[in-house]
Amino acid sequence: MCITHEKPLNSGSCLLLSHVKEILLALKPRIREGHRKALSSRDLVILTRISEMVSDPVESADVLHLLIPVLNNRLQQLSMDTQINVLLTAQNLICIAQAPISFVRSLSRLFSLLNGQQVRWQLCAVFGALGEREPGIKYLSDLAHNLNSWHPKRVEELDYDRRLQAFKDIRHVLQEDVGQATTDFLCLVIYNASYSIRKSKDENVRHEFIAILSALVMHCGGLNHKLKELAILTSEDPDTDFFANIGHLQLHRRVRALHRLSREMEGEQKGLSGETLTHFLLPLVSAFLFNPKYTKENHVIDAAIQCLGRVASHLPWFNYHSLLRYHLGLLPRHLEHQKTAIKVVVSILDAFHFDLSASMFHPIAQKVDDDAEVDNEQDENEKEEEGEKSLIAEEGSENSDEREIEGKAMVLDARMATRVHETIIKSLLPHLIRLLRQRSKSDLAHKVNRSHHPEDEEILRIPIALPIVKLLQNLPKGTLEAYLPSILLKFCEFLKSRSEGIREASRDTLTKLMTSLGPRFLPYLVGELKGCLKRGYQLHVMIYSVHSVLKALDPLLQVGELDPCLLDIYWLCHEELFGAVSEEKDVKGITGKVKEARGNKGFDTLEILARFTSQGLILPLITPLKEVLSSSRSHKVVQTVVRCLEHISRGLVGNSGLSMDSLLLLVLGLVGECIPDLQPRSREPTAPRPDPRLQPADTFIVPPEPGRAGPPVKAAMKTNAHVLVQFGFHLLYSLLKQEDLDTKDGKTMEALDPFLAMTTACLESPHVKVISTALRCLLWLLRLKLPSSQRELGPLSKAVFSLLHKHAAPGMAGGDNAQMVLLAFKVAAALCFNHIIMDADMQVINLNEFLLKVITQMVREQEDLKLSAEQLRILVTYAEADLYDASRQGSAFGLLRAIITRKMVLPELHETMKKVAELSITSELPHIQGQARQVMFHYILTYSLKKELEKYIEFYLGQLGYQLDTGRASALEMIHTIISEFPLRMVREHASIFFISLAPLLVNEESVKCRKMAALTLKSMLSRLPITERKELFQLCLLWLQDKKVGTKQVGSQLAGLILEVGLEGSLTSCLEDLFPILVSLLKSSVDGETCNERDADFSTSQKSRDHLLFHVLSLLVKIPSQVPNLLAHSKWSPYLNSIWALLDYFLLHPFSWVRLTASQLLGLLFAFSSPGAIAKCIASEGKTGRKSQAEQDQAYLQAEPSERFLKFLFATCSQFQGELIEEQLALQVMKNLVYLGKVLLRLPLVSMTHPKLTFPWLLKKLSQEASREAALDPKNPSKRRELFKWIGAVLLEMEGGEKMAELLPLLLVPLARELTDVHALRELKDLAEEVVDLIRSRTKGQGDLFPSAFAQAQSQFAKRRALRRIRKAQELVQNPEKAARQKIKKQVGKRAARKRKMENAKPHRKAKQRRLKELAIPTAL
Repeated sequence: MCITHEKPLNSGSCLLLSHVKEILLALKPRIREGHRKALSSRDLVILTRISEMVSDPVESADVLHLLIPVLNNRLQQLSMDTQINVLLTAQNLICIAQAPISFVRSLSRLFSLLNGQQVRWQLCAVFGALGEREPGIKYLSDLAHNLNSWHPKRVEELDYDRRLQAFKDIRHVLQEDVGQATTDFLCLVIYNASYSIRKSKDENVRHEFIAILSALVMHCGGLNHKLKELAILTSEDPDTDFFANIGHLQLHRRVRALHRLSREMEGEQKGLSGETLTHFLLPLVSAFLFNPKYTKENHVIDAAIQCLGRVASHLPWFNYHSLLRYHLGLLPRHLEHQKTAIKVVVSILDAFHFDLSASMFHPIAQKVDDDAEVDNEQDENEKEEEGEKSLIAEEGSENSDEREIEGKAMVLDARMATRVHETIIKSLLPHLIRLLRQRSKSDLAHKVNRSHHPEDEEILRIPIALPIVKLLQNLPKGTLEAYLPSILLKFCEFLKSRSEGIREASRDTLTKLMTSLGPRFLPYLVGELKGCLKRGYQLHVMIYSVHSVLKALDPLLQVGELDPCLLDIYWLCHEELFGAVSEEKDVKGITGKVKEARGNKGFDTLEILARFTSQGLILPLITPLKEVLSSSRSHKVVQTVVRCLEHISRGLVGNSGLSMDSLLLLVLGLVGECIPDLQPRSREPTAPRPDPRLQPADTFIVPPEPGRAGPPVKAAMKTNAHVLVQFGFHLLYSLLKQEDLDTKDGKTMEALDPFLAMTTACLESPHVKVISTALRCLLWLLRLKLPSSQRELGPLSKAVFSLLHKHAAPGMAGGDNAQMVLLAFKVAAALCFNHIIMDADMQVINLNEFLLKVITQMVREQEDLKLSAEQLRILVTYAEADLYDASRQGSAFGLLRAIITRKMVLPELHETMKKVAELSITSELPHIQGQARQVMFHYILTYSLKKELEKYIEFYLGQLGYQLDTGRASALEMIHTIISEFPLRMVREHASIFFISLAPLLVNEESVKCRKMAALTLKSMLSRLPITERKELFQLCLLWLQDKKVGTKQVGSQLAGLILEVGLEGSLTSCLEDLFPILVSLLKSSVDGETCNERDADFSTSQKSRDHLLFHVLSLLVKIPSQVPNLLAHSKWSPYLNSIWALLDYFLLHPFSWVRLTASQLLGLLFAFSSPGAIAKCIASEGKTGRKSQAEQDQAYLQAEPSERFLKFLFATCSQFQGELIEEQLALQVMKNLVYLGKVLLRLPLVSMTHPKLTFPWLLKKLSQEASREAALDPKNPSKRRELFKWIGAVLLEMEGGEKMAELLPLLLVPLARELTDVHALRELKDLAEEVVDLIRSRTKGQGDLFPSAFAQAQSQFAKRRALRRIRKAQELVQNPEKAARQKIKKQVGKRAARKRKMENAKPHRKAKQRRLKELAIPTAL
């Protein structure tokens, strides 16, 4: 409405009244500048005050034409009070402006931008003033008020009734009164709706908005060029349509949509403009990046980042720069999404597609002041934006700057390239480098007040270096080299920090940075590190960091690329391994504080250096280590050199730039030079000539007194020469193992030939490791046809057997000698039996195990080998001895299997096999039991045992009572193998004893695993027996079912079920005639309490047995219909089945859950036989037709007395739902039965006068009440609510629209609305409720406002209840403060107990705090 002033103007206003026009003329230039810069608050206040005194319609319209665009562009940047003042100004001007109807569309846009209740009310007041001026648009004013209405009593709650009525009016206008659907009307509706969509944080609302966009693209593509461009992303196939998959419920479909967009953006893409990419596709893709819902969905985030980079690769410079600056601004602010932000920035920088080769700008790396003010930078950015906008406008007019595309690079002309290059150098790079190099608050503070935890601030700044380098790499040549040294120097400062977190973050970023730069800049990095990190812990940090960088560069390195800095890195490793740094690694005070001091990275670094070194730098790697060996006598130092040489050997073998000949020449030089120093000295040292001046020594009877220090230790220069020999042989062994070794090349064989004599000579060395390495090489050299093989076999065999003679005696093959002896035996086997064992690296500690393996292979593979009885007896004795040693049992089983395969006969073998049989039961290791069973079964099948076979079968059957369940399980495995693999004749001969022995296990066995195995074994045996024998066993089961003992009946019922599962085929009918009377009698006796005639002392045990018997009987009944498909329809079995159905309601409510489950399954079989329509028809026509005959009643149980019997099952099933649904299978079956009951009730009237409970609303209310009770008493257990929602969804599929849907809809929405409006509801339940609500919405799509009205009514109902509850609680605080205090104390105690339980679960080993005596004292009564 228009504002009028009844009071007269004050003196100040009277003075200004004549100058209103001049004031407006002065304000107009400021308003025009408001498009680019926000208006000052002083100007807005003046404009608001002066607008009340404006009387010229033309002036008012001119001001509004200038002011409203400013409102659309800058209003969100103003405070709420300023926004209200601006809208108040617009309201005053509209009251007198000329042609106010022209402002409707521009003012309607504000509904999509403004937030806040007061501001939107003021905007509605503006529309009210428009309605007063123009009566023709009064309905738009009313519509705006209704769409933005709030509840008159509850201010924070929306007025759902008025808003829903507004939407009804909108739908009425669009469908019937099309004349009022003007453009202004549509704009007002769309802008209000878009505000509701944009304000909502629910992802489902965003998906609905995407669906609207998809519909616009498909149906309105010809009306708008942007929509036409997006049409390339649509498809008739829903699996490939981008808009259908980007909001799909399944995450992999969303990933598929992102991948499809990435493929569309590959290469040249002229179909999508930069405006379309920025306004439509970028928001869709960016929604996945920083959403907490996708924090753990890495595949979705990675796909979104890749897609964002592809989109950025097609943006023009202005949009690309804006996108880059936006994400760079997120880096220092979002710690939780820092990694994602870094990946996004890197992806955008990788998509830099502007070719700046034509740039004429020559950058000069200037010093960046760390203490510079941010204001100057902001001014520069604003100037830059203005310049870029003007440049973009010029580009639009010239249409020639960004048109040429070569590959993925957009070639810019000289003017544009110079401008972009200058923008990056002068604006973007200084901002980034300043952000990286700025001092933290702790650096600026005094050391007394300095914070000791600067990690968060520093860690946020460190990753910024990676985008900087990415950007520098895309600039013209010379820019990277100018800026990189300062960045590397800053990283050195970060690595000097004493904070481990800062060092770790900087090291990770440095490795990524160097991976991006490549090995070319590695010498610069090493030089900077050596110049900055010079002392103390910094040396450890430097070596550790260099290793991390080398490890990251490993996949990118080529041979020779490390040569410029190889020696520098090598001496860093040398200092860590042999210098002062190595001594600090033994100081616990240093290693405990400095992570980088723990362990040695020098070994791995040496391996990397050796892998990529060139041939000319191999000796500089080995020579310093050789000097250390010649100068040091320390065992620790020697072992360090050994490890260094091992890693260098691995690196040299993996060096692709070194040929086989060069490496063999290196080995030949190392070994040939040092072998003479390993030979023992044969000649004795000559005694010095006696001094004639001294008295002869033999004149003294008593020898001289020995000194306290003893004789001096003799040391020679060649003491550690064996280390180099070992290194040479290790390198040779690694070369021989390579798959690409060409054994047919004559040159290679000639190069390898000298090593055979060298290895033979090394067998006389006193060093065990040298001998072991030489033997390894011999195993491979003997496989090759070397020229000197025949000549060296004699000395070689002599040396090998000499080693065996010295070291293979009992007790001597231990420690370092074990491996040497093992290799010697392998070489001996190769020489004697021409059988080379390839596994030369196998570590075996016991010599006997290796001997058995060699002999086993000889026995198995050498068919011509004849062993005497004595030799065979020795072998069996050897194997028997090893059976009792867990470390050697594998070889013993292999030897026995080889002997059995050759069918060697020996009396001792049978005794040994008895011990194997015992071992298959008594062993505690499952793999030993399995091997013993395999050997035993192989023995039984290979030898014709006759009487011994019976003993073995009795043995395993007797072990079914073994005290440990592992032994019983092993016995069952053996019996199952015998039954499955033995010939059918033998199985039939022993079927009775198997049946009698295994049957009691079904009841008496305590282990569940063993019971299942016994059942499977019996089922396997029954499947192999013929029908006649199965029938005989079935008759035996019937006798057991009629026994007086409960346990015997259980066995009979389970065995009968197994026989039915296997099948009786033609004899099934006769067996059922005998079975059904027994089962019916058992069920009736269980109901009457006469199941068992015996009296047990323990009532609980007898009750448990009766419950189990009842479960097995019902399970047997469930199995019968699967064997007889038409059982329920056959009149022959109707009397028995009707007797069972009559007792079924008792079993549905049995206390034992297993019984309830099987009873529910039986009820499901009954429901499956009867269609819901037939039952509903019988209930509806009950009493109208005559009484049915007894035959008809027997044949259809539910159709005779349908109401009474249906109600009986309905009450029983509802009672099941009210109880605890412990098992998932039981809950599923109960819900299946409830779905059937609901389908029947849906076909009946909703109101019944004869049976009030025989209606669908009664069932729905019953289930909803139980769900509400669960939500109130046990909110964390969603089982019943989850099943209820599934039941509603299943019933909805059978429900038809119309009046019945309208009547039932409020009842159906009550439980769903409760979960959707509850803030603390579980996410699982909310998702399920949303799916059901979507299903209801789809089923009521053609019924107008039925669903929105019902859903809003349910929501408002719950909101009222919660509001009343809050009011009641607040009133209780005043009316009954004591009760409120008690409740508060109780709540606090509960929180404390919950916190304690949480702490105990998090730290289970934490010692509980002992309570004090005064806490345990009982307070005395007052």
